[in-house]
Amino acid sequence: MSKKLIHGLFDDDDILMNGVKAVRQKGYEIDEIYTPFPVHGLDKAMGLKPTRIAYASFVYGAFGLGFAIWLTWFMMIEDWPQNIGGKPSFTWLENMPAFTPILFELTIFMAAHLMVLTYFFRNKLFPGKKGGSPDLRTTDDKFLMEFIYEGDSSELESLLKETGAVEVNVKEIKDTKGNQLWFKIPTASLVLLFALSSCSSSDEPQRDPNSVFMPDMYYSIAYEPYSEDPNGINNMEARTPVEGTIKRGYVPYGVPDSNEGYQFALDSLKSPLVSDEKSEKVGEDLYNIYCISCHGINGDGQGKLVQNEKYLGVPSYAVSRLPNITEGSIFHVITYGKNMMGSHASQLTSQERWKVSKHVLKLRSQLK
Repeated sequence: MSKKLIHGLFDDDDILMNGVKAVRQKGYEIDEIYTPFPVHGLDKAMGLKPTRIAYASFVYGAFGLGFAIWLTWFMMIEDWPQNIGGKPSFTWLENMPAFTPILFELTIFMAAHLMVLTYFFRNKLFPGKKGGSPDLRTTDDKFLMEFIYEGDSSELESLLKETGAVEVNVKEIKDTKGNQLWFKIPTASLVLLFALSSCSSSDEPQRDPNSVFMPDMYYSIAYEPYSEDPNGINNMEARTPVEGTIKRGYVPYGVPDSNEGYQFALDSLKSPLVSDEKSEKVGEDLYNIYCISCHGINGDGQGKLVQNEKYLGVPSYAVSRLPNITEGSIFHVITYGKNMMGSHASQLTSQERWKVSKHVLKLRSQLK
């Protein structure tokens, strides 16, 4: 027995609602209703279950949060701890306030994007799909009730007319079994489109967008920092400081970065600071921020980066490993760096470097 597609057309939303209730009371199942605007309460009248997309959104958000927690822990704590802006990298919980933007953004990103994709998939919406309204008048001022019915439909047709339908149309449904390319072809086309859009006809990186909607906001009228400036010195926008000037709070370090300079610091440099409990605590805190990832919490050269084999050959502060280091030589190395260790003069002030040097000596005294 062939199936029939039955359309009941209404010209008023109140009449439609009454018709829906009457049809439902008779036990008929409504397959779809097309309206030119949302009709309040129609979903309940049709007997539709509440949407579960909110549950999906929660699951996607929880997945995004879990992924963000794992990502920040693995990248910043476990695999390659990094000192960024003086933030500690001991445990994930201590770093959690710094990771809050990442946790928030990935939670929202996963919940929003996966929920939209779920909505499209659930409703079989894909690029290039044509509108599914069977009667264009439903985009203007008419309301259409659709049934897919098998058997004698005369009773249903009469019921639709009794409930106020201005028009009832019936047609046979053709067998479309085997037509499964509706999804595959558009999906493949979309993937190909993305692949082609990522290609460039030039070997040079494309730094400017193809279309700019607000060029006066995108392109600065003023010269960009470090850009060419025909009116500037050496045709550059940036200016070098006046010779002999130093920034506020900066203490010049006149010992050169050379073997002779290192030897001078080893033999002669002494800390100008008075050592007390407060300064020692500051030195310990700074060491735990800037030095612990390589040198280890005990100064034994077994920090997280060494254990993960990101860096090798970091020495222990023990006398047996470094017999000839002093407060001055430690300060010199922190200032200029040595071997694989880079300079920390941009992160630590002169006083802070002396405090860290003091803490290194303290760790050295505790190592065998």
